[in-house]
This record gives sequence, structure tokens and C-alpha cells, in this order.
Amino acid sequence: FGYDSYYVDPDWAAQLARRGPKPKKALRICEEEANWVRQVFAWFIAGLSIGWIARELTKLKVDKGRRASQPGWHHEQVRRMVANAKYIGQWVW
Repeated sequence: FGYDSYYVDPDWAAQLARRGPKPKKALRICEEEANWVRQVFAWFIAGLSIGWIARELTKLKVDKGRRASQPGWHHEQVRRMVANAKYIGQWVW
């Protein structure tokens, strides 16, 4: 949530159609989602509970992204977000 992957090479479709290595991808920030990530961290730092944050995101009808199967936010999703090192710039490869 907050990031979007894209193919680096503009000829990615032709590369997918033939054998060999897959085309390279990179990440970019999805600003609309990133604004919500910043808001979640602001609420968390202000001392609001993870459950409250999940209820607030659901109340505000914040979209959970392309792969969401259930409507609404669950406290575990918010907990994973605030515990994810990627959001503070630590990318482990």
C-alpha cells in the first residue's frame, strides 16, 4: 500500500512474450495512497489506537488497494503498516 510497481523497459510486453529473463520492474510512490500512509503514521504517533485507526479508515471509505477482497480495514492491516520497515526507508533485499 502506497507503492506501485512498473516495468522499467518500455518494450516490456515483447520481453514477456518471449523466453528469457523477465523484464525489470521498479517501484514508485502512489501519492494518493501515500497520503493515507502518512495520515496513519500521524494518528499512530499522536497516540491513537490501531483499532481506532482501522475504524476511522473504514468510516472514511479509504480504498485498500487493487488486491483487497474484503471491504473495510482490519486492525491487523494497520498493525502491519506501522510495523513495516519499508515505510521508514529500510528496504531489505
